[in-house]
Amino acid sequence: MSGNEEHDDSGDSDKPRRLDKDTAQYLLQIEKQFEMQSASTDPMEIDILVGNVLEEIKLRTACAACDRYTNAIIEKLCYSANFSQLLEIIHRCSPYTLFLAKNRHSSHVLQVSSLIEFTFEFYFY
Repeated sequence: MSGNEEHDDSGDSDKPRRLDKDTAQYLLQIEKQFEMQSASTDPMEIDILVGNVLEEIKLRTACAACDRYTNAIIEKLCYSANFSQLLEIIHRCSPYTLFLAKNRHSSHVLQVSSLIEFTFEFYFY
């Protein structure tokens, strides 16, 4: 897992590190904007917002999925993401799948992302 800044330095290679306070604050602030934007009928605006958030949390996606305050925001992100964005979220979390599945906060993110991915594939492929 070299080059992955989400990796926990404690030697537990399947566990992402704790989410830093700045990223948590960013996600909590963006949540209100995200809710307003999600009500928008313009899918392009939603794609842009999701893309911006994904860029901002690029190396901290799994960390945010485990955090008790920000996991619901990542879950909302999954619901609003287009297929390629959803695949990116899944890809970022994949090194930590076992840990995320056992974590009470992030397990919901995995469930939602897997369900949406299956739905995309079932209906569109």
